[in-house]
Amino acid sequence: MDAVQRVIDWGMERFRGFSVRDVAIFKTCLLSIGTLLGVYFVKPLKKLAPVIWLVAIASYAYLIWRMFFADEQQ
Repeated sequence: MDAVQRVIDWGMERFRGFSVRDVAIFKTCLLSIGTLLGVYFVKPLKKLAPVIWLVAIASYAYLIWRMFFADEQQ
């Protein structure tokens, strides 16, 4: 349980350093992943799935970069 608390504390500390743009991208990531889950339950919207996948992957990749590598460059 102590390891879980350390990971949560680390994530919260990293999140405090996020700018407004970073939080917007984070929310976009969460929204696109949620939309992807919903799209697969409604047939007419399945044609939008590739676009939503692209948004989800791009925003997720940015967040991973921001959390792990952004401080090393500054």
